[in-house]
Amino acid sequence: MPSEPCGAKATAPGEEARSASHQGDRPLMSSTFTPMGIAIAWHGAYRDKAVDTLVRLYDDDAVQTCNCGGQKMIAGAEGLRAYWSDRFDSGPAPDLVHVNTDPGGISLSYRTEAGTVLARILLSPQGKITHFACGPERADIAVLKGAAG
Repeated sequence: MPSEPCGAKATAPGEEARSASHQGDRPLMSSTFTPMGIAIAWHGAYRDKAVDTLVRLYDDDAVQTCNCGGQKMIAGAEGLRAYWSDRFDSGPAPDLVHVNTDPGGISLSYRTEAGTVLARILLSPQGKITHFACGPERADIAVLKGAAG
């Protein structure tokens, strides 16, 4: 088996994307990003209950619509911080079930204690979340796409 170049250590599948998108508790944002990297960074911050990291992934003008336990619309860093802090109290999402990227954004699903959640994420050209729509698995993802588009 060939040795790793320059002393680099082997990483588990997907770990390089998480490492590339995080430095400690701070996501690295640059002019080059991948939607998959943003999705992994988002889920990692959610799973780790890293509210500041999670909020920094959002654009300053981002809006989040949530259909989990009633319809909510959240805007602004402080609103997002309060929303995610509350979500963390009800349990993080340890399991990422599915991620799909396309030119329009990111679709993903993840498990919480309450069940599987479907989400649609739209990104700015700079790689910041501009809209995040989520709802329980029984929700129609087309509705979430419409809310985010």
